[in-house]
Amino acid sequence: MKRLLSGITTLYFRFALVRQLPWALVVLVIFALAAALVFQNRKVTTNPAGWERSFQVSSFNVVARDISVSSRGDVIAAAYEGREGWAQGIYVSLSFDGGVTFIPSIRVAAVASKTAMNPHAAVSPSGVVTVMWNAYLDAESTTRIFYSTSKDLGATWSRPKKIALEKELQMEMLPRVYYDDLSVLHLFYHGSVSDNISLFHARSEDGEQFKTTGPLIRLGAGVRGAFFPSIIMSGKYFFMVWQAKQEDYSDELYFMKSSNFGRTWSLKKRITDSPGNNAAPSMILHDDTLYVVYHNNDEKNWTIKMVRGFDRGWSWDEEPLTVSGTMANCYSPSIGVSGGDIMVLWYDTREGGARIFARKYSTREKTFLPETEVSEARYQSKNPSVVSLGRRLLVFWEERNVIMAKQTDVYVKPPAVFSETNPEGQWSRLPYIVMQWRPSRDESGIVGYAALRNEIPDFNPTVVNMKPGITMEKITDNIGDGISYYHIRAVDGAGNFSRTIHYKLQLAINPLPGPVIVSPTNPQGKPSEVRAPVFTWAIDEPERIKGFVYTISKDAIRMPDTFTTDMNMRFKDLEDGNYFFSVAAVDKTNQFSRVSTYDFIIGAPDRVVDPDYYKRIAEEEKKFQKYYRERVQREREALAFAPAVYIQFPFDPRKDYDRGSFKAIIVTKNIRPESVIGYSVYINKDKQVMLDDITQKGTIVTAESLSNGRYYVGVKCKYSSYVDGSVRYYWTKPFVARVSIVLPAERSPVINYAMRIMEKFPRRLGFITLTFLGLGLVITTMGFGSRISFYSRLALFRFRLMYRLMAKKE
Repeated sequence: MKRLLSGITTLYFRFALVRQLPWALVVLVIFALAAALVFQNRKVTTNPAGWERSFQVSSFNVVARDISVSSRGDVIAAAYEGREGWAQGIYVSLSFDGGVTFIPSIRVAAVASKTAMNPHAAVSPSGVVTVMWNAYLDAESTTRIFYSTSKDLGATWSRPKKIALEKELQMEMLPRVYYDDLSVLHLFYHGSVSDNISLFHARSEDGEQFKTTGPLIRLGAGVRGAFFPSIIMSGKYFFMVWQAKQEDYSDELYFMKSSNFGRTWSLKKRITDSPGNNAAPSMILHDDTLYVVYHNNDEKNWTIKMVRGFDRGWSWDEEPLTVSGTMANCYSPSIGVSGGDIMVLWYDTREGGARIFARKYSTREKTFLPETEVSEARYQSKNPSVVSLGRRLLVFWEERNVIMAKQTDVYVKPPAVFSETNPEGQWSRLPYIVMQWRPSRDESGIVGYAALRNEIPDFNPTVVNMKPGITMEKITDNIGDGISYYHIRAVDGAGNFSRTIHYKLQLAINPLPGPVIVSPTNPQGKPSEVRAPVFTWAIDEPERIKGFVYTISKDAIRMPDTFTTDMNMRFKDLEDGNYFFSVAAVDKTNQFSRVSTYDFIIGAPDRVVDPDYYKRIAEEEKKFQKYYRERVQREREALAFAPAVYIQFPFDPRKDYDRGSFKAIIVTKNIRPESVIGYSVYINKDKQVMLDDITQKGTIVTAESLSNGRYYVGVKCKYSSYVDGSVRYYWTKPFVARVSIVLPAERSPVINYAMRIMEKFPRRLGFITLTFLGLGLVITTMGFGSRISFYSRLALFRFRLMYRLMAKKE
């Protein structure tokens, strides 16, 4: 042991690398731990129920802020101030499909300003998009309003122009622009009057020449200024709520309206009265009630409150409703309609940084639902802006130099329903039903399915009776003949029901009853001189009927063998004798009903009839009915053992497949392998009729280079069989499966990993500092290990020497 220690000591003093190694190992361990904390991957948290996944609206190369949003129909225009490189300007992002997708950011104007430019957009009924903003002019030492227009859905924009008003004010800023239903452009803006700020209104018929109506608000009488209007247009009615600065410098909200497209306005009406300040209103109109949200500081911190104006603002709440339930300061409220209820959004600092929160107000129950965080906790998020789109609501906000958006989850896709036992549009003889469906997908998750079978075509089930993982139901109870419907709808985590799928079931399990035969010319069982009898027949369940087979015979019953789709028949020139007219129905599964026989006599009424004649006829009819019962049984057995073919996929075809190629196997049933001649196979996005052409001999189906979408994969088999000593060839019934291809998005793994790492930098500055400090120590140790070791030992020696000297003095 001493020799081993001596050898290690010799190596330590002889080789510098050995002396450097312990230091490097210690620092390397510290560096590895720090790196593991920085570069670890964490699972993304789920989105809140009731909201879809957020997405970025502005382009990645644009630094964006100060967004305003306008919409008309499916056209949405989001205007914001942006910077691309060193170029500053006004940008717009457009959507033409209701916010599902946005085209890349378009720079409307390259402009720079010393002050915020406050862009605002409007969309006309014909699709014209106008963007306005204010910019500081050095030549005039004030701000003026500019605009640009696109008449081709954002492809081209007019050159930016300054709005020329009839009488320019000392300052014009904060434009709000709207199109009414007559395509007249309305501009509401702030102007300076005798060092006070008031609101002004201008109109333009052509979008270029503006006529101002002067100030909307008469200052004085307790009001020193008017700011930040929220404006709603409903036909010829305009509604406006704004923030007024009082004589005591407190802020209150006022309301006024116009009933003639803004030509004249009513007197102002004060709608808030509190000891604190009421500011930043946002308003919507829903079911003739105006809902106004704003922030208020009566409780010393800023909270969100709401006041309602009934009968389009005729009367207002005496006491406002409190929206936010946090003690943190809340700012920038915005309001919209979501599925018939009211949604209020704002941002606050309860989580330490700014986050977007939402709270729904039920208009039926007159209560607020719990608050929900809308923005994901990545960066600070602020200044929400809302657009209502029918049952959906789309919210935009600013998040660390980009514009983000998210829509309410008010819709869930219905399941894709099918049945192999009961194909849609076909009748089935099977005494059971197997329903299958591909599961729905939703951001908030699927919590189950509501399903029910009955005979009502448009029934909507409301009770969730199946778990989300179930994709099949076998029904064996109450199976009867006729048409019924299987109703199913999905329910997501937000409690939304999808539209109902009404799957039509057509069952023909039991044979049809025999037709009822009547004759207006020849009474049954009685003689008649009419030699041209006429027969008419009828049967229940007419939707199940394919046709009829009939026959007429003399002196003995004969099986019907002539097919017809008529329900009446006439014969001519019949001879004297006893006749039998027999009819059987054929349903759409080629199943025969019981045979009905009508006997009649042509000839003299005094004709002598053998007494045993009808007895023999009854025995023949029993044999006749027995034959058909046995025939139905044989057909059912043949159906179970009929030759068939199907495809066995390497995945579950009821679920989406994430690859563009696959190989499947053709499997035959009730066919000897040596009897198979070949297969007809197709793979196409459109379902097609399969031709009697052999396209391959082998049993492997190969699909390659498939893109996103749904494909139909069909196959049928040609086989041979010996019949009466000769070879005959047959085709099986086609088998068709539907496959859904959903390829993953193409993304560079290097870029994806780098983006995840960069997102972690702001949150882990301490770990990053420690990481690079450790890396520096490792490099330093490896380069100056000997010197560090020497000075470390020298310091230790001096410390020990001082300790001994101090001990001797004592």
